[in-house]
Amino acid sequence: MRLIQMYLQANGEDIDIKVEWEEANFVLEAVHAQCNVFILEQQLAAVKVEETVALGNLYQFRAQEAECKLEDADIDVRHIFHDICKRSVTLHNPCKCC
Repeated sequence: MRLIQMYLQANGEDIDIKVEWEEANFVLEAVHAQCNVFILEQQLAAVKVEETVALGNLYQFRAQEAECKLEDADIDVRHIFHDICKRSVTLHNPCKCC
């Protein structure tokens, strides 16, 4: 390396090489930073997929629970309606099944 510097100094090219060397180092730093950003973006995307799957599971669970509660309420209403019909209580809309 020292021999190259001596040759370049003798030819007056030392300043140009230093500038190019510094620029190359800055470019290398920028590329390294961009690589890190890309890796972090990939990790973020993977975590966002995990979040979406987890929320999907939560919403599916809540929907199933709501469906079960609705079915239970529907059964309760049918039992009440059947009991009313059995006791011959007149409703505004009489039971057609009695």
